[in-house]
Amino acid sequence: MCFFGAHGLLLERLEFYQPRIDCAKARRRFADFFGGSRAQLLRLGAYNAQDPRLLNVADGAERGTARRMDPNAPIADYMTPLPHTVGSEQTITFAQNMMQKYGIRHLPVLHGGELYGIVSDRDLGMIAGLNEVNPDLTTVEEAMTQEAYTVSQQTPLIDVLKQMLEHKYGSAVVVEGTKIIGIFTTHDSLKLLVESF
Repeated sequence: MCFFGAHGLLLERLEFYQPRIDCAKARRRFADFFGGSRAQLLRLGAYNAQDPRLLNVADGAERGTARRMDPNAPIADYMTPLPHTVGSEQTITFAQNMMQKYGIRHLPVLHGGELYGIVSDRDLGMIAGLNEVNPDLTTVEEAMTQEAYTVSQQTPLIDVLKQMLEHKYGSAVVVEGTKIIGIFTTHDSLKLLVESF
């Protein structure tokens, strides 16, 4: 099993995309993309100080190799445009069925046509699993996170990723005023990472 330190990004699942993925190499590329001092990256668990084979950031080796993403590009270049949404008054069962139908794990929640929160498949599953909760009657509002992380479409990719890493956000909702124009999730960030190999 391979983790990205405190953020807990599990690379074990990436074998689905690329068999025999080199976890040490993945951590180095992830750390190189985010930048920072060796000391900071050691705290994140991106480098193992006891392993001399791992890259020393100060050396600058391997920088820029096989990278298909521009950290300074706007998030609009990487987001999923026009994401599916759900109303706050809809039931948990409705939202779960919607996620299953479209193969998604995050839904912006609307109330009165405006962003009201965000709900993940984990949020829904946790609430639906409680003994006293009937998912056919309980609304999405009771499972959602009200403070959705929002960014403008011009926000640099690297800024979004750093905020998601620091605060452990599962997604960033891309907005233009009060209008939702896209979403960027941890799945999207993992996909970018895999494509960089």
